[in-house]
Amino acid sequence: MLTTGGEPFISPQHIKILETCVDYGRASEITLRYHSNLTVLPERLVELWRFFKKIEIHVSLEGVDSMNDYVRYPAKWSKIQENLAKLQQLREQLPIFVEVHTCLQALSWVRTHELLEWTFHASERFGGLFPRIPYPIWIDQPYPLMLGCLEPSLRKLGADRISTVLDKYQRAFETGPNPQFETTSAASFRGAIARLSELPYNPEDFQAFIRRTQAVDRYRKQDATAQVPEFKSYFESAGGLL
Repeated sequence: MLTTGGEPFISPQHIKILETCVDYGRASEITLRYHSNLTVLPERLVELWRFFKKIEIHVSLEGVDSMNDYVRYPAKWSKIQENLAKLQQLREQLPIFVEVHTCLQALSWVRTHELLEWTFHASERFGGLFPRIPYPIWIDQPYPLMLGCLEPSLRKLGADRISTVLDKYQRAFETGPNPQFETTSAASFRGAIARLSELPYNPEDFQAFIRRTQAVDRYRKQDATAQVPEFKSYFESAGGLL
């Protein structure tokens, strides 16, 4: 059973579905698979998990600490860490399997390397709860957030930073506890870099990215350039054009 979002962990309907599976005695035949921000982990949900065959959780992260909070607003990094620790403890009692997933997008591209570094080391801190590299997901919407909207030097900056981390840990991925997942994810990152390098650049797309980002910032009272200083000169230059 695959459950995506919104946020499936806060869905009353999902709880009712699980309760029905338990009431009919079929839960032990079912594997649950989630895509979650992991900002919440309700006790009732955990209670129901105990009846199911397996629980697979794909934790969606777009950066480290305030970067993730910015992109995944109104997420709180501290709460996500707390819930990862709970999953680590629950794994001693339940068949829980966790992966970190990340969307490859314009907002976080130049800082994605930080998430790669964090995942590699956090995997050990959380007792091998998840593999040491995120699984990358190329997004095609909303359009102004696609990687192809980025200005070429920002594309290259993010790509070079990611490649450096991948090169640093490639041997570890090949010889570690999850070689198939980790090498496949590393290859997917490299494939995304190659794909991005071949996409044509349209300055109007980059302006659309800036306009959307600034509009969201005004609404949320945030500042993209505080999280990604590399954007600052581009956003200031665009000020007179928007």
